[in-house]
Amino acid sequence: KTSSRRIEFGPEELLKNEEYRREKAALGDMAFMPHYVEREKEGSKSDHPLELCLFALPTLLRSPTANLPWVQDFAGVRIEEWWNTWVELNPDTALQYGIRDRSKVKVTTQNGAILCTARVNPAAMPGVAYIPYGMGHADGGRWCKNIGINPMWISSRNKDSMTGLQLGYSTRVRLEPA
Repeated sequence: KTSSRRIEFGPEELLKNEEYRREKAALGDMAFMPHYVEREKEGSKSDHPLELCLFALPTLLRSPTANLPWVQDFAGVRIEEWWNTWVELNPDTALQYGIRDRSKVKVTTQNGAILCTARVNPAAMPGVAYIPYGMGHADGGRWCKNIGINPMWISSRNKDSMTGLQLGYSTRVRLEPA
């Protein structure tokens, strides 16, 4: 039985979430329909001027594949980067921050910093730092342990009120040559 005496399609765990309850109160039954909600970004635009976009590499979509050396050999084949974590930048963004292709870059967020290789890519959107995830395992075998960095360590801790999953595209970053 529900307090509204109607059939409600929201999971009980979601109804315990304060942010979700506020959203449901504001939207009514439309809260269950697909809709866009603007989320706050972690980090101020003045301190962290770029957006962080994490993306999955098709070769590293599943954890067991990270321990196959041949997969590490062509993880970043389209930009000629292997056995390492990189950040892809638009040429104008790289120039603005004094970053050259294949140079080491410190990527900083409110949650910490990582060191990776800069790759200048004209296909990258200006003002966005793209970092692949799927590397940076603490264990898992000799071919994946301590190879690259896991960018999730520095990404937003904000969670989506509907799914409880970590919010993507809600982290701002600062870049500086290392």
